[in-house]
Amino acid sequence: AIQRCRRSYWHMIFCVEHPLVTQDEITINNFLNSFRPLIQSDFYGIENVDENISQLDFILRKPTVSSQTKAKILSLIASDLTKLHLGSSSSPAILQLDEYLSNLLETDFCCDLPVQESSSTRGLRQCTIMNLDAERTSICINIFGNLISKDEGKKSILFLLCPIFRCLQQLQKMQFLNCLHEIDACLGAPIVMYELKGNSFQSLSLETRCIMCLSLTFAISWFDEIVRSFGTSKCGDEYKQKILLRIRDIQILRAQLEELQQHTPSFKPPKMF
Repeated sequence: AIQRCRRSYWHMIFCVEHPLVTQDEITINNFLNSFRPLIQSDFYGIENVDENISQLDFILRKPTVSSQTKAKILSLIASDLTKLHLGSSSSPAILQLDEYLSNLLETDFCCDLPVQESSSTRGLRQCTIMNLDAERTSICINIFGNLISKDEGKKSILFLLCPIFRCLQQLQKMQFLNCLHEIDACLGAPIVMYELKGNSFQSLSLETRCIMCLSLTFAISWFDEIVRSFGTSKCGDEYKQKILLRIRDIQILRAQLEELQQHTPSFKPPKMF
């Protein structure tokens, strides 16, 4: 009984007097305590690589862990990866983590072109925009399609798009001396967004306008991530031109979001990692 009282007392002190220590933060700390040794060793001499990657996959797929927590975990992993020397880590573990994240990006966020037309959803129809590679590309990044999916998991997984790519591009730079030629299709690939059918957005419902705002927020974050990643890589003139075009696209999307927010004052952009 005394031990139960002590546990109850410390639980009260830990969770009530320190409200910033949330269950999500406990999940983050517990995971990173076991995963960080894999990174800090430059991925050499680690025998339980499969176990670590399986643990990461379990966290990312677990529905009771919030999307914000998953995104923060990936962001912290990406931050740890930047501390390793470029080109110094080509171990099997690097290849395994690279393969895992590549499959995750392709499975959850990429879709083939042309995108199948869907029926109008809340007055919006999905379409592809901002294709820099024209017919040379066969993929696109599915933002709006995930957001309007009936699968709640697909909606929330969009928070992981940028952190996943941030980890992946760092792994690529580590393997190929700051070069991203293996994933450069992402630089010019179009995104799946929406187009209005008939009416102006002022006549749409509040829920629909919030979906439009959220789509624009994710699209801007994606292109921001692309610009940062390729802008700090070893790239030729073709990359530089596309980076400038993506900066233009960001400005266009931000202008659209600002205009839409004037008619949707209740929309609050979510925290992005």
